[in-house]
Amino acid sequence: MFKVLLVDDEQIICKGLRQTVPWEDFGAEVIGEAYDGEEALEIIERMEVNLVISDVKMPVMDGLKLAEQIANRYPYIRMIIISGYDEFNYAKRALKYRVRDYLLKPVDIDELLKLVKTIKNEDEQEKQQGWEYSISQSLTSLAMKHVLEKRDSTNRLLMKGYRLIGSEIKEYAREIHPLSDEEKNYIKQQWVQQLEIELVKKGIYCTSVFISKNRLITCSKLNLDDNQTLSVLNEAILVVNKKIGYELNICFSAYSESASELPNLFKITNNGMQAHPFTEENVYKSNEVAILSEKAAPDFFEHQFKKIDEVSEDFIPFSNSLFQYFRENHWSMKEIVGYLKAMEEKHFKEFMDILHFNLLHQIEVDIYNSYDQMERLFLEDLQEYFTYRKTLAHSSQQTLAKQATIYMNEHFSSDIKATEVADAINVSANYFSQLIKQETGQHFNDYLHAIRINNAKILLKETPYHIFEIAEMVGYKDYKYFVHIFKKLTNITPTQYRNMKISNASVEVMGK
Repeated sequence: MFKVLLVDDEQIICKGLRQTVPWEDFGAEVIGEAYDGEEALEIIERMEVNLVISDVKMPVMDGLKLAEQIANRYPYIRMIIISGYDEFNYAKRALKYRVRDYLLKPVDIDELLKLVKTIKNEDEQEKQQGWEYSISQSLTSLAMKHVLEKRDSTNRLLMKGYRLIGSEIKEYAREIHPLSDEEKNYIKQQWVQQLEIELVKKGIYCTSVFISKNRLITCSKLNLDDNQTLSVLNEAILVVNKKIGYELNICFSAYSESASELPNLFKITNNGMQAHPFTEENVYKSNEVAILSEKAAPDFFEHQFKKIDEVSEDFIPFSNSLFQYFRENHWSMKEIVGYLKAMEEKHFKEFMDILHFNLLHQIEVDIYNSYDQMERLFLEDLQEYFTYRKTLAHSSQQTLAKQATIYMNEHFSSDIKATEVADAINVSANYFSQLIKQETGQHFNDYLHAIRINNAKILLKETPYHIFEIAEMVGYKDYKYFVHIFKKLTNITPTQYRNMKISNASVEVMGK
């Protein structure tokens, strides 16, 4: 109700105004009568007053002095002066003290009624604007983790009662993050506008502040009980989802009339928003969700990761089992990021300056606000890690294989064995066998035969040595075995190879 205080030293005037004007018809009520300015100030001290209608000429403290006091001490209270004196001086002084209007006696009731209605509407609009500005400033300060100043205007407005509503778009990283900044801004505008429109339709004052890219906090005068609030917000969310084309989650706080509760309600509501990935309802009350605390995953995940690290098995099943555990135990995105970041810092530290790992950078949990999106980031990190490890391993293998082939090309004429080459490059015999097969496509003996026969070809072509001498020079003590291997690899005997090369050389000389 719009609170009106009547002030006149003539009781009959006060009584007449109280009884003649249909105050209740436009949501106003006379909360008291005073017979001089000082008595009026005493009432204002004790009671809420929106409008003072006062005579000018009164004992003790007149109407103009009262107007001055109200302007200085209660600037939000409006005032109408009534006087029997049609003097410009009075009107001029009244305007100086921000008096809304100056009426002459006898008062025209219709004129007064019209004026009071106008003032009431202006008062409501100004209060709404002031409330919106003050609350927005407070919410922004809380989002920036500033300590709230104890401003009288904020306290006075909040004392009328309020409830916080937090909302997020589901699967933001998948649905919204890839869009352009212009598209994102348009969606945010539609989101806040449509939500506030639906609440205002139900007569609920509200104002909203984005505290992050995907988190909107709305302070509302939603003073219904929790079940009715749940119903109102469920109805609103259906309309808003349809209008903006995306699905919202909503978490609402308890109703409070205490200004000092705002920081705590803000924290609880913001904290409650972390629960939406594992809640079944799209709309829920913040204090129905346990305040989330840091959790520790069982040690077996650490053992599983080490096993992947050692044997380079597929890491996707590991990630799937880990996130299944997170889902079943209701981990929040904040908790998951904390756990995975610690795991990556421990195991990926030697590559942190070389590779880019998502979870070792700042992750906005209201952007990646689902298990699927968070697992996608983790899988990208695992892919980055194991791909690089594989590249390093392959590079290391290539280096060892090159060292082995150099050694074999330098010592092929002697009776070398695989164990000798393995010792030369400081690896086990078994690992060397796998390495040489992987890098050359041949087993050790086959690769050694290929080296020896290639060198034998050069000697057959370029030297006059006997074939049995060449066999010994390339590492074969048995002449027949050399011929057998040579024919196996070339399909001709060493003698045929030499004759063919000599014949070709003669043809080339004759051609010249």
